[in-house]
Amino acid sequence: NYKSQPENALRRLRNVKDVKIMEEGCNITEILKKKEYKYIHWKLKYKPGLNKKIQRVMNQKIHFLINRIDKLKTILIDEDKLISYLWSKGKSGFVKKHAKLLICQRYLRERDTRAALETLLFDCMNILNNEQMRYLWEKATNLFSGAYLRDILSHGNPFIEIAAGCLDPKDLPTALVDAVVEMIEDREALAGLTKLWSTYKICQLKDLIDFVEKEKAEKEPQLRKQIQSSPRWKQYVALLPVDR
Repeated sequence: NYKSQPENALRRLRNVKDVKIMEEGCNITEILKKKEYKYIHWKLKYKPGLNKKIQRVMNQKIHFLINRIDKLKTILIDEDKLISYLWSKGKSGFVKKHAKLLICQRYLRERDTRAALETLLFDCMNILNNEQMRYLWEKATNLFSGAYLRDILSHGNPFIEIAAGCLDPKDLPTALVDAVVEMIEDREALAGLTKLWSTYKICQLKDLIDFVEKEKAEKEPQLRKQIQSSPRWKQYVALLPVDR
Protein backbone atom coordinates (compact mmCIF):
# COMPACT_ATOMS: atom_id res chain seq x y z
CA ASN A 1 0.00 0.00 0.00
CA TYR A 2 1.67 3.22 -1.16
CA LYS A 3 -0.24 5.42 1.32
CA SER A 4 0.69 3.40 4.38
CA GLN A 5 4.27 2.78 3.20
CA PRO A 6 5.40 5.98 1.43
CA GLU A 7 9.09 5.13 1.89
CA ASN A 8 8.74 1.96 -0.15
CA ALA A 9 6.87 3.87 -2.84
CA LEU A 10 9.62 6.49 -3.08
CA ARG A 11 12.28 3.80 -3.19
CA ARG A 12 10.57 2.10 -6.13
CA LEU A 13 10.18 5.37 -7.99
CA ARG A 14 13.85 6.18 -7.55
CA ASN A 15 14.82 2.77 -8.90
CA VAL A 16 12.71 3.29 -12.02
CA LYS A 17 14.29 6.69 -12.63
CA ASP A 18 17.81 5.31 -12.25
CA VAL A 19 17.16 2.53 -14.74
CA LYS A 20 15.75 5.02 -17.25
CA ILE A 21 18.77 7.31 -16.92
CA MET A 22 21.12 4.34 -17.33
CA GLU A 23 19.30 3.16 -20.46
CA GLU A 24 19.38 6.65 -21.98
CA GLY A 25 23.09 6.95 -21.22
CA CYS A 26 23.83 3.59 -22.85
CA ASN A 27 21.82 4.54 -25.94
CA ILE A 28 23.69 7.84 -26.33
CA THR A 29 27.03 6.07 -25.94
CA GLU A 30 26.13 3.51 -28.62
CA ILE A 31 25.05 6.27 -31.02
CA LEU A 32 28.30 8.18 -30.56
CA LYS A 33 30.29 5.03 -31.35
CA LYS A 34 28.78 4.70 -34.81
CA LYS A 35 31.07 5.48 -37.72
CA GLU A 36 28.68 7.86 -39.46
CA TYR A 37 28.25 9.99 -36.35
CA LYS A 38 32.00 10.46 -35.91
CA TYR A 39 32.14 12.37 -39.19
CA ILE A 40 28.92 14.32 -38.63
CA HIS A 41 29.98 15.35 -35.12
CA TRP A 42 32.79 17.62 -36.33
CA LYS A 43 30.41 19.54 -38.62
CA LEU A 44 27.66 20.13 -36.08
CA LYS A 45 27.42 23.23 -33.90
CA TYR A 46 26.50 22.69 -30.26
CA LYS A 47 25.63 24.85 -27.30
CA PRO A 48 28.65 26.11 -25.28
CA GLY A 49 30.15 23.29 -23.26
CA LEU A 50 28.12 20.53 -24.90
CA ASN A 51 30.77 19.82 -27.53
CA LYS A 52 33.37 18.95 -24.86
CA LYS A 53 30.92 16.67 -23.06
CA ILE A 54 30.16 14.79 -26.27
CA GLN A 55 33.86 14.44 -27.04
CA ARG A 56 34.46 13.04 -23.55
CA VAL A 57 31.83 10.38 -24.20
CA MET A 58 33.31 9.55 -27.60
CA ASN A 59 36.83 9.42 -26.17
CA GLN A 60 35.83 7.86 -22.86
CA LYS A 61 38.49 5.13 -22.90
CA ILE A 62 41.42 7.55 -22.72
CA HIS A 63 39.62 9.88 -20.31
CA PHE A 64 38.89 6.91 -18.04
CA LEU A 65 42.51 5.75 -18.28
CA ILE A 66 43.85 9.24 -17.44
CA ASN A 67 41.48 9.42 -14.47
CA ARG A 68 42.79 6.13 -13.09
CA ILE A 69 46.42 7.16 -13.69
CA ASP A 70 45.85 10.41 -11.78
CA LYS A 71 44.38 8.47 -8.85
CA LEU A 72 47.33 6.06 -8.85
CA LYS A 73 49.80 8.95 -8.80
CA THR A 74 47.95 10.67 -5.97
CA ILE A 75 47.87 7.54 -3.80
CA LEU A 76 51.34 6.15 -4.50
CA ILE A 77 53.41 9.31 -5.00
CA ASP A 78 51.76 12.56 -3.95
CA GLU A 79 50.59 11.29 -0.55
CA ASP A 80 54.14 10.32 0.49
CA LYS A 81 56.51 13.27 0.97
CA LEU A 82 59.75 11.34 0.37
CA ILE A 83 58.47 9.54 -2.73
CA SER A 84 56.98 12.78 -4.06
CA TYR A 85 60.31 14.56 -3.57
CA LEU A 86 62.29 11.80 -5.29
CA TRP A 87 59.78 11.68 -8.14
CA SER A 88 59.98 15.42 -8.78
CA LYS A 89 63.76 15.70 -8.40
CA GLY A 90 64.90 12.33 -9.64
CA LYS A 91 66.71 12.55 -12.97
CA SER A 92 69.10 9.63 -12.60
CA GLY A 93 68.20 5.98 -12.94
CA PHE A 94 69.33 5.27 -9.37
CA VAL A 95 66.92 7.83 -7.88
CA LYS A 96 64.05 6.43 -9.92
CA LYS A 97 64.86 2.90 -8.78
CA HIS A 98 64.90 4.06 -5.18
CA ALA A 99 61.52 5.76 -5.63
CA LYS A 100 60.11 2.58 -7.16
CA LEU A 101 61.42 0.55 -4.24
CA LEU A 102 59.74 2.87 -1.74
CA ILE A 103 56.48 2.55 -3.67
CA CYS A 104 56.91 -1.22 -3.57
CA GLN A 105 57.42 -1.08 0.20
CA ARG A 106 54.19 0.87 0.58
CA TYR A 107 52.40 -1.72 -1.55
CA LEU A 108 53.66 -4.54 0.66
CA ARG A 109 53.16 -2.87 4.04
CA GLU A 110 49.95 -0.86 3.64
CA ARG A 111 46.84 -2.90 3.04
CA ASP A 112 44.76 0.09 1.89
CA THR A 113 47.45 1.14 -0.58
CA ARG A 114 47.71 -2.39 -1.94
CA ALA A 115 43.94 -2.66 -2.44
CA ALA A 116 43.76 0.74 -4.15
CA LEU A 117 46.71 -0.01 -6.46
CA GLU A 118 45.37 -3.38 -7.55
CA THR A 119 41.83 -2.08 -8.11
CA LEU A 120 42.94 0.93 -10.15
CA LEU A 121 45.55 -1.04 -12.07
CA PHE A 122 43.08 -3.72 -13.09
CA ASP A 123 40.72 -0.96 -14.24
CA CYS A 124 43.54 0.13 -16.55
CA MET A 125 44.05 -3.47 -17.65
CA ASN A 126 40.43 -3.68 -18.79
CA ILE A 127 40.97 -0.65 -21.02
CA LEU A 128 44.41 -1.55 -22.42
CA ASN A 129 44.00 -5.33 -22.70
CA ASN A 130 47.55 -5.76 -23.99
CA GLU A 131 50.08 -8.55 -23.54
CA GLN A 132 51.82 -6.96 -20.55
CA MET A 133 48.56 -6.51 -18.68
CA ARG A 134 47.52 -10.11 -19.36
CA TYR A 135 50.90 -11.22 -18.01
CA LEU A 136 50.33 -9.27 -14.79
CA TRP A 137 46.87 -10.76 -14.45
CA GLU A 138 48.31 -14.28 -14.70
CA LYS A 139 50.93 -13.47 -12.06
CA ALA A 140 48.30 -11.95 -9.77
CA THR A 141 46.42 -15.27 -9.69
CA ASN A 142 49.44 -16.91 -8.04
CA LEU A 143 48.88 -16.68 -4.27
CA PHE A 144 52.58 -17.08 -3.50
CA SER A 145 53.92 -14.44 -5.87
CA GLY A 146 55.88 -11.77 -4.06
CA ALA A 147 56.40 -13.75 -0.85
CA TYR A 148 60.20 -13.48 -0.96
CA LEU A 149 60.24 -9.75 -1.62
CA ARG A 150 57.58 -9.16 1.03
CA ASP A 151 59.64 -10.82 3.76
CA ILE A 152 62.76 -8.83 2.91
CA LEU A 153 61.22 -5.40 2.45
CA SER A 154 59.09 -5.64 5.58
CA HIS A 155 62.22 -4.74 7.61
CA GLY A 156 63.28 -1.82 5.42
CA ASN A 157 66.81 -3.19 4.99
CA PRO A 158 68.99 -0.32 3.63
CA PHE A 159 71.29 -2.77 1.86
CA ILE A 160 68.33 -4.18 -0.04
CA GLU A 161 67.22 -0.66 -0.96
CA ILE A 162 70.64 0.00 -2.52
CA ALA A 163 70.68 -3.37 -4.26
CA ALA A 164 67.10 -3.07 -5.54
CA GLY A 165 68.21 -3.72 -9.09
CA CYS A 166 69.44 -7.17 -8.07
CA LEU A 167 66.04 -8.30 -6.82
CA ASP A 168 63.90 -10.60 -8.91
CA PRO A 169 62.36 -8.30 -11.55
CA LYS A 170 59.59 -10.82 -12.16
CA ASP A 171 58.30 -10.59 -8.60
CA LEU A 172 54.61 -9.62 -8.60
CA PRO A 173 54.88 -6.42 -6.49
CA THR A 174 57.80 -5.20 -8.58
CA ALA A 175 55.98 -6.02 -11.82
CA LEU A 176 52.85 -4.20 -10.66
CA VAL A 177 54.75 -1.11 -9.54
CA ASP A 178 56.73 -1.05 -12.81
CA ALA A 179 53.46 -1.13 -14.75
CA VAL A 180 52.00 1.69 -12.65
CA VAL A 181 55.09 3.89 -13.02
CA GLU A 182 55.11 3.25 -16.76
CA MET A 183 51.52 4.45 -17.09
CA ILE A 184 52.12 7.50 -14.90
CA GLU A 185 55.02 8.45 -17.17
CA ASP A 186 52.76 7.98 -20.22
CA ARG A 187 50.04 10.27 -18.87
CA GLU A 188 51.22 13.31 -20.83
CA ALA A 189 51.29 11.32 -24.08
CA LEU A 190 47.67 10.29 -23.51
CA ALA A 191 46.66 13.89 -22.88
CA GLY A 192 48.53 14.94 -26.03
CA LEU A 193 46.70 12.38 -28.16
CA THR A 194 43.36 13.59 -26.85
CA LYS A 195 44.23 17.20 -27.64
CA LEU A 196 45.45 16.30 -31.13
CA TRP A 197 42.30 14.31 -31.92
CA SER A 198 39.91 17.01 -30.68
CA THR A 199 41.81 19.96 -32.19
CA TYR A 200 42.39 18.62 -35.69
CA LYS A 201 39.24 16.46 -35.91
CA ILE A 202 41.10 13.43 -37.22
CA CYS A 203 38.86 10.46 -38.02
CA GLN A 204 41.34 7.97 -39.52
CA LEU A 205 43.95 6.05 -37.55
CA LYS A 206 46.50 6.26 -40.37
CA ASP A 207 46.07 10.04 -40.68
CA LEU A 208 46.62 10.53 -36.97
CA ILE A 209 49.80 8.41 -36.93
CA ASP A 210 51.13 10.21 -40.01
CA PHE A 211 50.49 13.57 -38.35
CA VAL A 212 52.54 12.59 -35.30
CA GLU A 213 55.39 10.94 -37.22
CA LYS A 214 56.09 13.66 -39.80
CA GLU A 215 59.70 14.67 -39.15
CA LYS A 216 59.53 18.14 -40.73
CA ALA A 217 55.96 19.03 -39.78
CA GLU A 218 55.50 22.65 -38.79
CA LYS A 219 52.20 22.13 -36.99
CA GLU A 220 52.25 21.43 -33.26
CA PRO A 221 55.93 20.46 -32.79
CA GLN A 222 55.60 20.53 -28.99
CA LEU A 223 52.43 18.47 -29.02
CA ARG A 224 53.99 15.88 -31.32
CA LYS A 225 57.03 15.75 -29.04
CA GLN A 226 54.76 15.29 -26.03
CA ILE A 227 53.01 12.34 -27.67
CA GLN A 228 56.25 10.71 -28.82
CA SER A 229 57.70 10.98 -25.31
CA SER A 230 56.08 7.60 -24.71
CA PRO A 231 57.49 4.67 -26.71
CA ARG A 232 54.02 3.12 -26.41
CA TRP A 233 52.07 5.99 -27.97
CA LYS A 234 50.96 3.91 -30.97
CA GLN A 235 49.30 1.45 -28.59
CA TYR A 236 47.34 4.31 -27.05
CA VAL A 237 46.25 5.64 -30.45
CA ALA A 238 44.08 2.54 -30.79
CA LEU A 239 41.99 3.80 -27.85
CA LEU A 240 40.90 6.93 -29.73
CA PRO A 241 37.53 6.93 -31.55
CA VAL A 242 39.10 6.76 -35.02
CA ASP A 243 38.53 4.36 -37.90
CA ARG A 244 41.11 1.65 -38.60
